[in-house]
Amino acid sequence: MQQLTWIDALKHKDLEMKNKNPHINIKELQQYFTYYGLDITTFSEYRNEFIYVEDRRLFLQLFTPASCKGIVFIIHGYLDHSAGLARTINRLLQEGYQVAALDLPGHGLSGGASGSIASFDEYVEAAVKAWGKVSPYCANVPLYGLGHSTGAAILFQAACDRKIQFSKMIFAAPLYMPYRWRKLRTGIKLFSRLVPRHKRRFKKNSEDKNYHLFTKNDPLQVKFLQAEWMFALEAWHGRISRCPVYGGEIHLLQGNKDTTVEWKENLKFFREKCQNLRVTLFEGARHQLLNEKDAVRKAVESCIVQSLEDNRSPGS
Repeated sequence: MQQLTWIDALKHKDLEMKNKNPHINIKELQQYFTYYGLDITTFSEYRNEFIYVEDRRLFLQLFTPASCKGIVFIIHGYLDHSAGLARTINRLLQEGYQVAALDLPGHGLSGGASGSIASFDEYVEAAVKAWGKVSPYCANVPLYGLGHSTGAAILFQAACDRKIQFSKMIFAAPLYMPYRWRKLRTGIKLFSRLVPRHKRRFKKNSEDKNYHLFTKNDPLQVKFLQAEWMFALEAWHGRISRCPVYGGEIHLLQGNKDTTVEWKENLKFFREKCQNLRVTLFEGARHQLLNEKDAVRKAVESCIVQSLEDNRSPGS
């Protein structure tokens, strides 16, 4: 229960982006970094804040390496949180990229109903306000978006709405249609009034056994699936299907053993909606591409870094 004590204390801290390196004096932040494997040797400056979006306190972080050649705004997937992507954050910092990370409403250290949202527009609003908060502290370098699953969907919506302008976006196993969505949607409509939520089953979404075990015991993972979230997703389908074709550059990474999203249907959707789309498939990889077994994860990370490097102009 020790970790639950410091997590609860951290959620009630008064944090402001203007304060540099609060982790030096706040022991709960030190415990947070240690527990999730965020490597303090990879950054020279750290800032954070609980920003307010409507009535929710949302946890926002900014990691800055000694030298910076770009900034990556990273957003996690459904049920997860920013520190769940610690290894990706560490790698980006090692490669010289500043990283902004947001815990979505109802996830991680952020407030809101756990794992639930009335509309995906609320996620988009959170992302837009988060970027507005961190941007004054960011270097004058290109901005990239990196989203996993639901995080990719949110970044895509924000970019399509022209609320955030990215030099490039990288999507890891992006959400459009969940696995067996049509059957799932029918069941939710039939039983949601009787069972508005049900306990999460930690399915095999990575070949990394240690990651799977850690996630099952992670106190910041969402523990219940909410019917309201599924209805919000269905409404988002209608909205995003009407958006114009996006002209910016997107690199989509996808595992071919993913049973969390209908990845073939999703590729079809993004190919229709993205004018400048590149797709890279990873053989044998599941949904948690950023937390796969070492060989696959390192290949994914290298692919991300190379994609970022490819986008930088000569001499930049």
